[in-house]
Amino acid sequence: MQRKDFLKISSAAIGLPSLLNIASCGKSGRERAARPNILFICADQFNASCAGFAGHPLVYTPNLDRLARRGTVFTNCYSNSPVCVPARAAMFSGLYPHEVQSYDNAAPFDSRVPAWTNRLTSSGYLCRATGKLDFLFNHDYGMVEVDTEHGHDLNPDITAYFRNPIVPRVDSRAQIEAYIDEKPHRDTSFVAEAARFLDQDVPGLGNKRWVQYLGLSSPHPRWVIPERFYRMYNPENIYPPQMPGGWPPDLHPALAATNHYNKFDLAPFPEGNIRRARVAYYATITQLDEWVGEILGSIEKTGQAENTVVIFTADHGEMLGEHGMWFKGCPYEDAARVPLVISGPGFEQKTIAAPVSHVDLAATILELAGLEPFPGLRGRSVMPLVRGTETGEDRWAYSELNNEGNITGTFWVRKSDWKYVYFVDYPPLLFNLKNDPGEFENLAGINKYREVENGLHDLLRSVVNPEEVSAAAFAHQKARLEKDLTRLDDPKVYQRYESRLGEKFAAKLKAGI
Repeated sequence: MQRKDFLKISSAAIGLPSLLNIASCGKSGRERAARPNILFICADQFNASCAGFAGHPLVYTPNLDRLARRGTVFTNCYSNSPVCVPARAAMFSGLYPHEVQSYDNAAPFDSRVPAWTNRLTSSGYLCRATGKLDFLFNHDYGMVEVDTEHGHDLNPDITAYFRNPIVPRVDSRAQIEAYIDEKPHRDTSFVAEAARFLDQDVPGLGNKRWVQYLGLSSPHPRWVIPERFYRMYNPENIYPPQMPGGWPPDLHPALAATNHYNKFDLAPFPEGNIRRARVAYYATITQLDEWVGEILGSIEKTGQAENTVVIFTADHGEMLGEHGMWFKGCPYEDAARVPLVISGPGFEQKTIAAPVSHVDLAATILELAGLEPFPGLRGRSVMPLVRGTETGEDRWAYSELNNEGNITGTFWVRKSDWKYVYFVDYPPLLFNLKNDPGEFENLAGINKYREVENGLHDLLRSVVNPEEVSAAAFAHQKARLEKDLTRLDDPKVYQRYESRLGEKFAAKLKAGI
């Protein structure tokens, strides 16, 4: 099938206007004479509150703080799906994850629609990628890939095929710990390659504009860290996570199932584990901050700072024990909210509280490059917020989860001070984040807030049909499981099941029990 024919089918299937002109469209009539270079740094599992510029009292991030002081900080930026693969699919496609069938960590973005990088390449940019992308190998994403990682293509998270009933992962609890190791982190090679490009290649590009995407796998667990960073934090100074009511945590049934998936519900973690894990997480962020400083130094050293927009964000956050939960894959703020700092030409020192999300980055980058947004693009450019021509009062952000650890489809919207979470076949959640930033008081179903709840429910349904998308995700995952079950004699496939689900369960699957 030709790509153009596939795009026609995909567009019709998800109810969007034709996407054919995404790849063919070049420079628009609105293109500025001086389009900026773009350095896009994406961290992995970075809790938006864990940085100095975000007001954290302990986490040391001098380079990110410097970036924030000379740029625009978006304090309420959201992942469109707080899981590695679906988040990155939305970030690059400008569409919601279900619209490109990237439901989970076993379904990487497959370039079925061109990314914003394809658009920029067609318009004359040199687009490069280094580090973690988490797409499929050997697909056209409009980027020259140098030392990139597509880990979930090689090792898909097959636990997504066992959502209801859930089959727990066997390796999650061991990750809530600090691991001291002096060996260079794999991110150091990514940083070195991006710095090499900036130091050596950029001076020879002349007037050609470029995009350098740098995907860091930090601060994703396991939290393996050199001792010098770990010793920067005293475990005795680490405050514990909030878990009102004690153990077991009082969780919505769907979120309790997510905790069960990781076996975090078996027993509370000892206080020492929690303190060490939090120290290691903060230390990993400080190490990442040092790498950011190296990259910013290369931009400045080569004289590119004046015409380079720097974007720093993350695919999703990290719960860090709040509500008794760790990792991501849930709608709470610690997992769903991500850092977003943009600095460079056109971005003044400013803090913006209006809700935005990763799909807004696609629209923003297209505008910076002087290109028209393509039909069907989700999200809106943040530039009107930056310029002050828009108040942001009508802005809202949408997210979804149809991944491993979720027994049902989970969908939510954030608007103003409110977050509404809809679970297919389960009761909803409603939080006022201004009054209840920890999300401990569910206001759904209370008459006093009925108008707010109904309004947000209608807004959510204007974006998505939760029942249809949830059913489509389960069907997609069932089909992939059935395919895998015919290949369990392949040692690589079998090892994947054994490592995630345990020897006994993998053996039963292979035996057809």
